[in-house]
Amino acid sequence: MLDDHFFSLLIAKNKTKKNSLRILTYQLIAEQSNYAPFSNTGYTDGRGGRYNSIENMHNVVHSLVGNGGHMSIIPYSAFDPIFWLHHANMDRLLAIWQAIYPDSWVNTSQINQIGTFTDAPGSIENINTPLTPFHSDRTGTLYNSQTARYTSTFGYTYPEIIDWNVTAAQLSSNVRRNLNALLNPSGTTTTNTANQGSQPPQKREKHTKKTIAEYPNAADHQYFVNIRVET
Repeated sequence: MLDDHFFSLLIAKNKTKKNSLRILTYQLIAEQSNYAPFSNTGYTDGRGGRYNSIENMHNVVHSLVGNGGHMSIIPYSAFDPIFWLHHANMDRLLAIWQAIYPDSWVNTSQINQIGTFTDAPGSIENINTPLTPFHSDRTGTLYNSQTARYTSTFGYTYPEIIDWNVTAAQLSSNVRRNLNALLNPSGTTTTNTANQGSQPPQKREKHTKKTIAEYPNAADHQYFVNIRVET
């Protein structure tokens, strides 16, 4: 069984390898084309096997950065400025994965064993489950996983994802190259082009990153993070 503790130990044992976390992140995005196992630690296959996931990588950073401090304690983690940078990066990694595998998204129903402030334990969650308390309009309509699927809905993107004036296939190819330039430890892309991960990875030559143009549909807002460190 794979969990965040396993990956924390794996990285801890490889402290001399500074790229351990980067390699695990790259392998996850490059090799897992099915949203269900990619997305969360609750997924199990028909044999009861579990996989690394973006949730695992999220949890590992909380544990490693927190190390007993705010980031490792759920009720207090948002008080640490790194929390916001960390979650923005998780959003970025998810958006990169989405661009590479545009045909894979929330495709299963899952039991929420713990529950939330608005959903009782044991509730069934799927692509249409309301994402409380985030409203999409002034009448109280709530976003769900389908209506909040794309960052373009909210008027932003990331430097690796120039998602205008291109087809889905072109965007997927472009983002694969950018992923390779950012994270690929070996210098060759091994992203799987099959939607369900049933085919072997395909190698692609390394390309340099492209110049990033201004995003034309972005909302007229600027966001800043001020971090003060006292020594």
